[in-house]
Amino acid sequence: MNRPMKRKPEERSGAESFLYQAWDAHEQVTRDLERLARLEAIATRTTAVLREDRVQTTARNDVMEQAILEMEEAKQELKCHEEKEVRAFLEIHHLIERVEHETMRQILEKRYLRYMNWPAIAGELSFNNSWIRRLHHQALRQVEILLDQEDRRA
Repeated sequence: MNRPMKRKPEERSGAESFLYQAWDAHEQVTRDLERLARLEAIATRTTAVLREDRVQTTARNDVMEQAILEMEEAKQELKCHEEKEVRAFLEIHHLIERVEHETMRQILEKRYLRYMNWPAIAGELSFNNSWIRRLHHQALRQVEILLDQEDRRA
């Protein structure tokens, strides 16, 4: 599947900003995983040992030790970002469930929870791209209304 294009944050409506939260978090998790893989590759090239007292070290061991320390930090960041992605995913899922029209719900789910591009969504739903985009625009208006209702309740 082609990588779908997203609107830049400054071009997003309030509804789109809300809906893109999981996607943005997903991309951060992907970057974290890539960083962790690079650090693991560095750390496994040698058998650096973390130790309290150093008698003698080499620059190579210091680099490996630093990679291991950064790996632990990267794992913690990954965990936080994964939790953020799950929370955002669930919030978005619950909001999408409240959209009245089934096809609009499907479009929102495919776009913001499955990260699909417009041609793939159109193909799965057997509509042309322009009709999908029109329905998406209408769905965003419904999401705006739902978000406004939530804001008023809070």
